[in-house]
Amino acid sequence: MLVCVCKRVSDAMIKEAYEQGIQSVEALGMHHGLGQCCGRCVPYTQKMLDAMSPDAAVAAVQMWSPSGAGLSAPIWNPGQ
Repeated sequence: MLVCVCKRVSDAMIKEAYEQGIQSVEALGMHHGLGQCCGRCVPYTQKMLDAMSPDAAVAAVQMWSPSGAGLSAPIWNPGQ
């Protein structure tokens, strides 16, 4: 899916850049030109980057666990 129409930057390109260490909107702008024209792609790109961060994964586990402190035991065990 195209995220930045002006510079034809796709979500796959953003994910690949993130894995290579390009992990900010500013750095993506320097690398791909993202956000350099109309800027409508910047809020969505920031949401993508926030969701890809390791802190986002920890926060998701904490949000969905009963105690709010992460999963300490399996929720479902098919052997029981």
